Amino acid sequence: AAAAAAAGAVDDDDSGVVVVTEENWEYVGPESWVFQNAAGVEVPLVADGAAKPVQWAERHAFVRAALQMRVNEVAQQVDAIRRGLATVVPVNLLSFFTATEVERRVCGERQIDVQLLRQVTRYSGLRPDEQTVKWFWEVMEALPEKHKELYLRFVWGRSRLPLRAEDFSQSHVLMSSAVNNDHVLPVSHTCFFQVHIPRYSSKAVLRRKLVYAITNGLAIDTDYDVRGEAAGFDDDNDEASAHRDAEALSAEQRELERRVAAQQTP
Repeated sequence: AAAAAAAGAVDDDDSGVVVVTEENWEYVGPESWVFQNAAGVEVPLVADGAAKPVQWAERHAFVRAALQMRVNEVAQQVDAIRRGLATVVPVNLLSFFTATEVERRVCGERQIDVQLLRQVTRYSGLRPDEQTVKWFWEVMEALPEKHKELYLRFVWGRSRLPLRAEDFSQSHVLMSSAVNNDHVLPVSHTCFFQVHIPRYSSKAVLRRKLVYAITNGLAIDTDYDVRGEAAGFDDDNDEASAHRDAEALSAEQRELERRVAAQQTP
């Protein structure tokens, strides 16, 4: 700064911004044809750049060279991303969309559209017009956005919905529970986009149990069994296996309920 002041650098508004002129260039301009990359390493912009001073007449060429270096330093990584994108989306059409539009089309909306989820829902053992189902949708509508995202992770292993109903590869399935009391929790099958909802005594209980399940059950339970070993599902019998797992869990819940009742008996 002192050298710049001595060279007559202009700073009329005391903002600290120095106006570069030909007179003060040797004090405030770059010393040589090198520029730092994203990792903080100085990279020569021309051959033997570290030993070559930048002249006043070359200032625009220096800026162009530095910009070109920074833009292209991740070209290899960007090309790998582009090739990866090309395996799932038509890359030649990407130029028609903004980055936000591409994100929406590839990843879905950030906000969870409960009405869209309801549109792609079917029911097994539950009726759309029964009280438990009505409470479920009322709870879902009222949940904070973060909890809606957690519900999707709990029931489907993902955090966003597709944009349109026709983009869903599976239906969202609300299923009845083999055990119906205020002690049991919802049970999900992330591979099949299914959740068992017990018939609770009130909407408040349903909300409390659902929120507890989605905030404490983020692991996908079909990846490993309780011993930490690979689950090893038979591809041809995944759904039957999931139902058997649900029945086994329900049996455990019934046994727990029996024990609780026995302890309460005088």
